[in-house]
Amino acid sequence: MTFQFDPSFDAESLHMPGDSLIELDQIESSLRILLPSELRDLFIEFGSAIVFNKDVEFPAEKCAYSDDSGRIGVSVIYGPVGGSLGIILIN
Repeated sequence: MTFQFDPSFDAESLHMPGDSLIELDQIESSLRILLPSELRDLFIEFGSAIVFNKDVEFPAEKCAYSDDSGRIGVSVIYGPVGGSLGIILIN
C-alpha cells in the first residue's frame, strides 16, 4: 500500500538556501532508528522539511509528547537536509 498524503493538511516543502539532501539511510544510521514507512514516503514526496499551514494532529497514544487525549500536534516535520531544519541536526 502506498502512503497518500492528505492535501487537507495544507503543507509545503521548506527549502533553505544551502540545504543539501541527506540519504534516508544516512538519517536512520545517524539517529540509530528506523523511520516509519509513512515518514520515508513524506520525505520522498516533499524532499525537505515540511511546514503545515494549519493545525494538524495525529493519534499518538504511546508518545511521551502526546496530550491528554493521546494526540500530538505537528507544525513542522524536520526533513532530510543538512541545513538548520534537518532531522539529524534537530535531533
